[in-house]
Amino acid sequence: MKKASKTLAVLLSVLLLFSFGTTVFADETSAPDFDAASSSTESSAEPSDEPSAAPETSESSESSEVSAPESAEPETSGTESSSTESSEESAVTETKVQTYANTGEEPVAKIGETPYASLQEAVNAASASDQATTITLVADIADIHASDIVTIPSEANLTLDMNEKKITVASDFMGRPLINEGTLTITGNGTIDSSASDTKGYDAVDNYGVLTIENGTFTGSVNASGASIKNRPDATLTIYDGLFNGAVTAVYNAGKTYIHGGTFDCRSCSSCNSSSWGYTIQSHMDADGKSPELYFYDGTVIGVQGAFSTSAGYSEIQDGSFKTVACSNHPNGNTAFYALYIAGESGEVESNIYGGTFESATKVAAFIGNSNDGGDKLNAIAHFYGGSFTSGGNSEAVHVDSDLGGLEITGGTYSSDVSAYTPDGYASIGADGSFTIKPATEPTDDSAAEVGGIYYKSVQNAVNAADDGAVVKLVKDTAETIVVSEGQNIVLDLNGKKLTGNTSAHTISVAGGTLSVKDSTAESAPSVSSDYKVSYTSGAVEASSKNAVAVYGGGSFTLESGTLISTGNCGIYAGASDGGSGTAVINGGYIHAREFGVGVMMEGSSVTVNGGVIEADDNAVVAGNGTKGYGGTEIDINGGTLIGHIKTSGYIACGIYHPQSGTLNISGGTIYADNGVGVLVRAGSANITGGEIIATGTGTGKVGDSTVLNGHYGVLFDTSSNYPGMTDQDVVEISGDASIKSEEPSLSVTGSNNNHRIEVSGGTFSSDVKDFVVEGNTAVKDENGNFVIAADPETAVAEMNGKGYMSLQEVIAAAGTDAAAVKLLKNTKEDVVIPESANITLEIPENVTLTNASGHTITNNGTLKVTGKGTIDNTTHARGALVNYGTAVLEGTTLTRSAEASTSAKDNGGNSWYVIYNEGEMTITGTTDVVNKGYYSSLICNKGESAESPASLTVSGGTIEQQNFIAVKNDDFGKLSITDGKIISGDQAVQNWSDAEISGGTLNGNVSTWAYDGGAASKTVISGTAVITGNVMAVNYDNQDTIPTVVIQGGTVNGKLEKATYNNGIVPADPTADSSAIEVSGGSFSVAVDEAFCAEDFHPNKNPDGSFSVHEHTFGSWQVTKPATTTEKGEEQRTCSICGFIESREIPVLDKPVEPSAKPSAAPTTAPTAAPTTAPTTAPTTAPTAAPTTAPTAAPSAAPTEKPAVNTPQTGDEGVSFVWIALVLTSGCAAAALLLAKRRKG
Repeated sequence: MKKASKTLAVLLSVLLLFSFGTTVFADETSAPDFDAASSSTESSAEPSDEPSAAPETSESSESSEVSAPESAEPETSGTESSSTESSEESAVTETKVQTYANTGEEPVAKIGETPYASLQEAVNAASASDQATTITLVADIADIHASDIVTIPSEANLTLDMNEKKITVASDFMGRPLINEGTLTITGNGTIDSSASDTKGYDAVDNYGVLTIENGTFTGSVNASGASIKNRPDATLTIYDGLFNGAVTAVYNAGKTYIHGGTFDCRSCSSCNSSSWGYTIQSHMDADGKSPELYFYDGTVIGVQGAFSTSAGYSEIQDGSFKTVACSNHPNGNTAFYALYIAGESGEVESNIYGGTFESATKVAAFIGNSNDGGDKLNAIAHFYGGSFTSGGNSEAVHVDSDLGGLEITGGTYSSDVSAYTPDGYASIGADGSFTIKPATEPTDDSAAEVGGIYYKSVQNAVNAADDGAVVKLVKDTAETIVVSEGQNIVLDLNGKKLTGNTSAHTISVAGGTLSVKDSTAESAPSVSSDYKVSYTSGAVEASSKNAVAVYGGGSFTLESGTLISTGNCGIYAGASDGGSGTAVINGGYIHAREFGVGVMMEGSSVTVNGGVIEADDNAVVAGNGTKGYGGTEIDINGGTLIGHIKTSGYIACGIYHPQSGTLNISGGTIYADNGVGVLVRAGSANITGGEIIATGTGTGKVGDSTVLNGHYGVLFDTSSNYPGMTDQDVVEISGDASIKSEEPSLSVTGSNNNHRIEVSGGTFSSDVKDFVVEGNTAVKDENGNFVIAADPETAVAEMNGKGYMSLQEVIAAAGTDAAAVKLLKNTKEDVVIPESANITLEIPENVTLTNASGHTITNNGTLKVTGKGTIDNTTHARGALVNYGTAVLEGTTLTRSAEASTSAKDNGGNSWYVIYNEGEMTITGTTDVVNKGYYSSLICNKGESAESPASLTVSGGTIEQQNFIAVKNDDFGKLSITDGKIISGDQAVQNWSDAEISGGTLNGNVSTWAYDGGAASKTVISGTAVITGNVMAVNYDNQDTIPTVVIQGGTVNGKLEKATYNNGIVPADPTADSSAIEVSGGSFSVAVDEAFCAEDFHPNKNPDGSFSVHEHTFGSWQVTKPATTTEKGEEQRTCSICGFIESREIPVLDKPVEPSAKPSAAPTTAPTAAPTTAPTTAPTTAPTAAPTTAPTAAPSAAPTEKPAVNTPQTGDEGVSFVWIALVLTSGCAAAALLLAKRRKG
């Protein structure tokens, strides 16, 4: 123990010594005391021994920033050009290191904590960095000379924080204290004052770079002929706030200036000093010819000579206060000039004023243009959108030079009437001696039109102001012509008023724009009496010698309602020989013209009549132009009433005149020719499918400029006039329900052998038109004495809508994309192709047969329905009666191959194929019969293109019969559904290689399901009411891995269920073979179902009627038939109540009973448990826990807690607390160890 104590004492001494050593080390590493400023200086980059000198400064003439004296009268004078800064111009000095009045020990500026004895030194140091740098003034800089001017070089990016300090100049100073060639921001509310130099102290900054002023005071001398801030060409100046005063001009701009705020107060007076005066803010073009820009957003501008001037370039004022005040030496204010002066003294000017207050002491508030003594005397244009303008005395608020000034006012308030400068749509509203310009929201006696709630004196101005789709409404009868230009899209509401043109122009010209005319006051459509008199009340567009409406340049015009009148020409003319095409649409309203009601010419022009009334007094109602090159038009008459008259002797009236190339379509409406011809065609093609054409009168007369005399026919094709647009292909086709009546023959063609120019296949006529009826049709007289067109049963092959056709393909082509009902009238041989877009219902009556020519009889790519009791036959090898790629529904007819020649599955006889091949979607239903006597080809093949594009065949009716071979083959990617109908085959009623569902119908023949490795795992599901009389087979082709599956859930199978493989013939397979699958869970069978075919949990069953089925066992409770003992197993059974099947299971042998043993349990349990458990648990746990826990916790916690908190920052003794803690912990551990050792020893 003594030895251990000695060892412990040594250890403690070493630890204590180490503790003291740690304290010494910590103290040595502490930083020594130092002066913050000197340390910072030492760590900064050394300043250059030779600071870069500022460039030599040569202040160019600033004649453009001041103004010469003007005459007292503003009407003849307003110039701002005048004296020069000749003294500043001659100031050329070499800049040296700036010391100012502070040369010596005290710094004037600093960067961070680095001091500099001069501002230039700081600038030079900052310029050496590529970072944005802030220089802060720490002292005023006073009495500087020209040699002390500071230059910020082009590479610098500086912020000068004035820190509320001042820079002032000596009395002999010339120029501005700062020249900026880089990027400079001035902030800190300091002062730069050059007023001590009376004639040379221009003021603060000469800017060649980018200058931003955030605040401060900038004062110059009023006698120095300079500007506080001079912004040179290509320079950018931005001012946010500040006071700019004392100088002649606060801001002189020759570059770009943006002013967001500040006070600009300069009160130079030309009467006080004729060589030093100017506007407080002015924008002027310097000699280099670069156009300046000045944007003023807010601020206060005060001047005597003038407040704000733009003499070149562009200026814009959003808000602010601008006023001129009386000079202190001339209190009457007569020497004060304009708050706003805009004149092209050094370049052309455009200025936009959006707001602000402009007040002049004695003269006009704003002066625009100056042809008297205004420098270069160039144009000045101003737009006033807002603001307040108050002139002094009795002056007008604004003055505009009649030669060089231009002003448009659309807003603001003025001290005099400025309506002479307001555009149409604005009103000058006077009250209390002021006049406010506002949009004209109330009509006056001069108002002609309104748009968007604004009234205009001119309809054209209203049109020009209209937004896209806006409605321009007439508010009074107006004599005016208007033009709707390209890009404009408006609606003109006549509002019961008249718009009357003149003799030299069309009343309305739609020159590339879009115009719709309506009359909101017209209560109803025009009415036409039985004698064709028109009644209509509405507003009107009227023309005398020109057209009421001309449409050209690609323009578009629509008449919805209202009246168009032309007493000398046309109501509407679409297209122009020198203006291009036009489009006119008449949906309603009334057109009444002396010449054409509607004319059309030029390639691409069109006229569409859907409604309304069109009346022509002395020519055709709707007409083209037969001049060569004027054709290529389209005319569509879908409705409305056309009324034609004639007044000129030797001529006859004409409803529609078509002498040009192009197309005429008539599908509706009424065309009435009073003593004339209904429709006259001399070139182009016409398609008349509806409407009523009426021609009255007899005899002959001329139409148009042809000398050929024409009769009063309903429709006439005049080949004799020989117009240049006519071709051999031009023809008039008449069909549908068109009605053509005339006193003379309904139809006529001039010249011999030209009857082919009119083809009639439908319609009603007042005379016999048999000479024009197309083959397959005939003219039949009805009960009213009219002649109607009907299919000719002697010649027509097919008919549609009563019209006969000479082939089935012809009628399908005529049907187009419309749903059409087509009837085959007689036996025909042709290969019919139904297009993808067609929708045809084909009726083939009984005893009528459609036979192929050489290909498939019908190839359907569209939508086809077949009805009737006729026949579709095919007689060519490898061709079918119907090949379907689209959608087909067969509701009737018989489909067959009457020339089928096959004799066996190996001999096609030279003529065999499917009757139906389906690759689309097909339904067979109704009374359809698909029959053949083939041995070689399936009757029907249903085959898809891919898994993504399967074929679908549904059989829900009809009869499908082929005794000698497969009736329905459901091939790869086919989906077959049989819900009803009959399928008969002496071989296979259905052969399935893909997916088939049979839920109904009667199938006489085998149903086989096949699979091979190249195809899908086929599956046939039989259910519902299906009745199959034949075997049901699952056949694996060539014993491959892909297996066929048959699932029977219902129905009736009168035959066997079989598995088989195929290898040069069908080979029966064992029911348990995994080469195919049959799963039966329902249905009725004539042959017992093998247990191997039953689905899981299903079992064969024989029904009371002798048929067979499958069922799930229905068991009773388990009954013990042999009890189990301790030596023998027992047995229990349960019985299916349906089939009597008995299921047995064993009962395990019973366990032998175990006798309890009490004697050996007591002795070994008690003795060993008590002895070892108590002794070791109590002794070690109590002794060591109490001693070390209590002792070390209290001792180390108290001592170090206060000590580090007080001493650490000053002495660096942080290590002591650590050592003492370690010491106490070590001592505690040692004591504990000694006690433990002692105890153990004891």
